[in-house]
Amino acid sequence: MAIDVEQLRAALELVLSHVERQTGPSVELTADYYREVAPRAGYDANVTPAGDALTLGQLQDDIQAVRDLLDRGDVVVWHDLRHLAGVLRRIAAQDLPTG
Repeated sequence: MAIDVEQLRAALELVLSHVERQTGPSVELTADYYREVAPRAGYDANVTPAGDALTLGQLQDDIQAVRDLLDRGDVVVWHDLRHLAGVLRRIAAQDLPTG
């Protein structure tokens, strides 16, 4: 299974453009801490994550990591995508229908 990087880029651009039309040039994130599953543990469907596989993320940390990435320009894929994903998951959660 594979997806083209260009397809990912286009999909992100499409979604983020829509978010920008809804919220303006910035997005207010209405939470800070969240639960996440460690990357390796999250992709083993035969094991229920527990202990060290369950961690606590923080949007404030994610936002700073995104800003640091833009300042340094030196990409560490696993680290940078993890922080970007934290922000994107919160935007998705805020867009859920109520109820």
